[in-house]
Amino acid sequence: KDKYFTDRMKWANDSSQANVIFTDDPMELSSGLPFDTNTNDNLITFKERQKLLQGETVVLIREHPQFHQDILGIAIPVFSSNDDLSGTIFLSMPLSDVYEPFVQIRLTLGISISLILLLIFLIGYKSSNHIV
Repeated sequence: KDKYFTDRMKWANDSSQANVIFTDDPMELSSGLPFDTNTNDNLITFKERQKLLQGETVVLIREHPQFHQDILGIAIPVFSSNDDLSGTIFLSMPLSDVYEPFVQIRLTLGISISLILLLIFLIGYKSSNHIV
C-alpha cells in the first residue's frame, strides 16, 4: 500500500459515518478478521467472495457477527496493475444509521400527504357541486 492510498483510506474513515477497512487479503473478510481476531464468524460468504474475485462490488445487509446488529456493508474489490485481486475495501455502518433520518420526517410527511389529499378532495367536491 502506498502512502497516498493509506491517507485516503484514513480520510474516508474519519470523514464518513461508515467504518472503512482495507484488507489486502479478501480471505480475512470471510473469516471476520478485520474486526476481531478471535472470531470464526464470516463477514462475507464464499459466494460473495467469488463475486469479489470476478471484480463485482458486493452489497450486503445482515446481522454483524460481533456487534449483533444489522449492518449495511459494501465490499469493493481493488485490483493490482496486472489484474489480480490485491485487496478489498469494506465499508460498513449500522442499518439503523441509514434509516434513522427518515424516521424523524415520517410523521411530518404523513400529515402533509393527508392534508394535500384532503385539500384535493375538497377542491374536487366544490368543483363538482359548482358544475352540477
